[in-house]
Amino acid sequence: RLMFNFSPFSRKQLDVICNADAFINILEGSVRSGKTIASIVAWINFVKESPHRVFLMTGSTSDTLYRNVIEDIERILGEKRAKYVKGSKGGARLRLTFPNPDFPAKSKRRFIKKICYCVGAHDDRAEGRIRGMTVAGWYADEVTLYPESVVKQALNRMSLSGARAIWTTNPDSPFHPIKTDFI
Repeated sequence: RLMFNFSPFSRKQLDVICNADAFINILEGSVRSGKTIASIVAWINFVKESPHRVFLMTGSTSDTLYRNVIEDIERILGEKRAKYVKGSKGGARLRLTFPNPDFPAKSKRRFIKKICYCVGAHDDRAEGRIRGMTVAGWYADEVTLYPESVVKQALNRMSLSGARAIWTTNPDSPFHPIKTDFI
């Protein structure tokens, strides 16, 4: 499997990677502007540093989420540290494994395992698939393609301390609810 080859990050990308620490972090801009790779690196850093174990990732469909985001995460982290499991019990998920910085001094566990539940969010049925979850963070690829019910439900699921959302988008209209309510 090919590893990921990074190009130098722009100042804006570095700002996102280093400072995406708000409850909701929105990367908005033109196509091919580097939003996705900056958001992916910021997401990996957030998940790794979070004391929590369960997260949510959404895309318009699970296939677009995989193609646009997860495939790059797998290439960045490698197949031993990022494993996508499609259609397993509980739905598709991305399992991430990070070295435990407290090993061996304060912990017997060499690695820390995190789970990102992966959901296609293009219609109102997705709201039911995320209802009841408790997550520490939410990555949303192309969030303006989701129904409002999905956005509201996912935000409500982020109830753990330090929870954070990272969204990418290209709002089609200045009147889109994401544009008017969040940007």
